[in-house]
Amino acid sequence: MSEEQETPETPGSAAVDSNGCGEAPKKKSIWTKNIFGGKKNDEEEVDYEALVMASLPEEMRNRKPVATIGLIAASVLMAIVMLCKFGSLDPDPQAYVALGGNLDSLTFGGQLWRLFTSSFLHFGIKHLAFNMLCLFSIGIFLEKLIGSGKLFSTYLLTAFTGGILSCCFHENTVCAGASGAVFGLFGASVAYIGLVYKKYGIEVSNVAGYMINGLIFIGINFLYSLMPDVDMACHIGGLLGGFVVGGVLAAPVKWTELKNAEWYHRGVTMATAILGLIMLITFFAAGDAGRMSKQELTAAVSELIEEKMTEGIKETLGAKKVSVDASDLTLFHDGGDNYHGLVEIKCNYDGEKETAKYSIKVTYDGENIMYELKE
Repeated sequence: MSEEQETPETPGSAAVDSNGCGEAPKKKSIWTKNIFGGKKNDEEEVDYEALVMASLPEEMRNRKPVATIGLIAASVLMAIVMLCKFGSLDPDPQAYVALGGNLDSLTFGGQLWRLFTSSFLHFGIKHLAFNMLCLFSIGIFLEKLIGSGKLFSTYLLTAFTGGILSCCFHENTVCAGASGAVFGLFGASVAYIGLVYKKYGIEVSNVAGYMINGLIFIGINFLYSLMPDVDMACHIGGLLGGFVVGGVLAAPVKWTELKNAEWYHRGVTMATAILGLIMLITFFAAGDAGRMSKQELTAAVSELIEEKMTEGIKETLGAKKVSVDASDLTLFHDGGDNYHGLVEIKCNYDGEKETAKYSIKVTYDGENIMYELKE
C-alpha cells in the first residue's frame, strides 16, 4: 500500500466523498489516473483501495474484520498444532495428510473435506507468514465490502475451487496453503467492485486503478508460481472461483431477467473462454501421459519388492517355501522423479512368519524404477 501525501487545501474547504461519508483520501495522479484525465505528477502515488473504500457508506467502512482475523487465527493455530504434534512447522508429507492436507487419491476418493482443511496448513514459517500477510490485506478490504459471513463463505468456496484444480494437475502430491483462497478473495473483490461501483458512486478512474494494480499483483504472483513446488493450478482455480463468487454476490437482477442482462451474456462468453483455456492447459500438461500413475507405480514397486525379497530369502536362508506380501504400500510424490512413503512387508518362509515396517524411497524417471528400503 502506498503512503499518502497531504495536498494543500484552500481555506475553509474539506474533502468529502460522493456519499457524504466524511473526508476522503486525497486523489493523486500517476500514469493510471492520467489515462482518465488530470494532471500527471510522477512523485505522487494513488492508494486506489482507500479511494474505493472512502466511497462506501459509513456502516460498511466501520465493519470489523472478524472473519479475516478468525481465518488467520485458524491457520496460526494449525501451525501450533503441527509444531506440538510433529516437532516442526514443516514436517514430512505424511504429517500434512494426517492433519488434512490435499492429496488427490484421498480427496477424489471421497474425503472432499480436505479441500477446505488444506487451506489452513502451510509448509513452514515463511509460507505461513506470506499468506497471512496477503490474507490480512485483501481480507479486511473485502470484508468491509461484503460482510463477515460472505467473506468466510467466499474463502471456503475459493479454497474448494483451487483445491479441485490442484488435484487435477498434481497427482500423488500433498498440497496445502491459503494462497488459492487468497487469490479467490482478490478475484471476488475485482468482480464485485466492477459490478457495484455505480451503486456506491465509486469513480471509474478509481475502479480502473484498483483493477490495474490487481493485474500487476496477479502477474507478479503467476511469475512466482512458475518456481518449483509452487501450486499455480491452485492459484488459478481460486482466482476463477473468486471471479464467479464476486459476480454472484454483486448480481442485482432477478433470475427471470437474467437472459436479458448484458453482463450475463458477457459472463457466458468469458466462462466459455476460460473453460477452453483450462482444456488447452490440461492438454499440454498431459505431455508425460506415458508415465505410470501412482496406483500403477505402487503396484509395480510392490511386485519388485516381493520378487527381490523372495529371491534374497531363498538365497540367504536356503528356504524352500517363501511368500512375501508388500501390497500395503503408500507412496507420496516429492516432486520430479522422487517418491517416498511407508510399506509393511509380510514374509512367510518355511513356516516362519515375520512382519516389518519400512520407509521407502522410490525414483521413477518414466522408464526405470529404483527403490531403497530403510527399517
